[in-house]
Order: sequence, then structure tokens, then C-alpha cells
Amino acid sequence: MAGVLIALYGVGVAYLANALSFLPLLLVLLRLPPGPVGEGGEGRWWREALEGVRFVLEHPLVRRVVGLVLFASLFGMNFQTLVPAYARLVLSLSATGYGFLVSSVGLGALGAALIMAFTGRPRPGRLLLGAFALALAHLGLFWAHRSSVPLFLALGGFGMISVLINANTLVQLSVPDRLRGRVMAVYSLVMLGTGPLGAYLTGLLFELLGGRLAALALGGMVLLVGLYQLRPWPRGSSPRA
Repeated sequence: MAGVLIALYGVGVAYLANALSFLPLLLVLLRLPPGPVGEGGEGRWWREALEGVRFVLEHPLVRRVVGLVLFASLFGMNFQTLVPAYARLVLSLSATGYGFLVSSVGLGALGAALIMAFTGRPRPGRLLLGAFALALAHLGLFWAHRSSVPLFLALGGFGMISVLINANTLVQLSVPDRLRGRVMAVYSLVMLGTGPLGAYLTGLLFELLGGRLAALALGGMVLLVGLYQLRPWPRGSSPRA
């Protein structure tokens, strides 16, 4: 949607629409009643935070999922940096062309969300499928013809949402209720905390190598992560909380 707005009305309208989209959410949050007091942990916030970190490190499935998200986010999900740099440095596109490329990522992401919604319980195999889709999308940008770039970006959006949906759900289903908030805080820290680092790495590679070689390097790193994760996956039974 943002890409369409940029293409039709310019960047300012897209930012305005994005800001206004938060208003309904804020109204809903203001109307929510106060929740019940949660079950007490060990008393101090830092001890409770360490409980979440300890669970992630000790649970084999959660550790694998969080590790994959860490490297996939670091190397393969930085479209907010990759798309404008690729559009300008490789394709020499205007804001309209950039908006079209952003829309391609969004369409792929929407397709992944719909497929995941109708295909049942998440599995590690689907998580890996998303990682390999991310790798293929970046590798494709290395040699892609101008007309095929939107297809590879749509594949990247598909892979990104496939990884995030399956990873998030696998972690939540593997965590006991008492620790879910703490573990998801660790997961969110890994996923969101690597974003700025990944954006810097992507920009640095584009500056040093150029657009196509940077996409090749990023895709190669995501591919290595996916190949490493082809080892047998542990079962999702939870250790004692």
C-alpha cells in the first residue's frame, strides 16, 4: 500500500497515511480495561528477564528458531535499505518506480500471510522454506533483468513473512504460559535489535560492492544459514519452567 501511495501521490502522503493508521489502534488500546495482575516471578525485573534468556538458551527448538531469525533478520530482511538503494544505484528509478518495487515486497508478504493462515500449524520446514526464499530473492537480484526485479522482491517479501510467522508461532507454542512474555521479549529483542545492524551492513555492502554484488553477498550469507539449519530439528517439547 505504501508503494502505491508513493507512486500515485508522493512520499509525504505515504508518511501521513502511515501516521494516521495508528489512530484506530490507539483508540482501541485506550478502551481496554486493566488486565489482571500477572503471576509473580522471582521478584526482580532483571531476574525475570534472565529467566527468559535462560529458557531460550536451554530449549533446543526455541534456540534454533531464535538463532535462525537472528541471522535471517541480519542478512536477509533489510528491504527498507535494500530496495531504495537498489532502485537508485542499479535501476536508476524515480520515486514512482521505487514505490512499485516496495509494493512488490508487500504483495509477496501478503501472499505468504494468506498461505500461512490457511495451511495449519507451523513447522520448522516452512521456516526453512522462508529462509531459502529470502536467499533466492537476494541471489536473483544479482543477475535479474529489469523486468524481473519485482518478482524477486515479491519472493523476498514472501520469505520474510514466512520466516516471521512460523518463527513467532513456533516459539509461542513451545513456551509455558508463565514465561511466554519474557521469552517473547527476548525473541523481539533479537528480531528487532538486529534490524539496525542489518540495515547498516546492507548499506555498507552497497557502498563497497555496488548493488548487484551486495545482493549476491547477502543472499549467499542467508543461503549458508539455511543450509546449516538443514540438520535434524529437535522436537518442541518444553523443559520444566
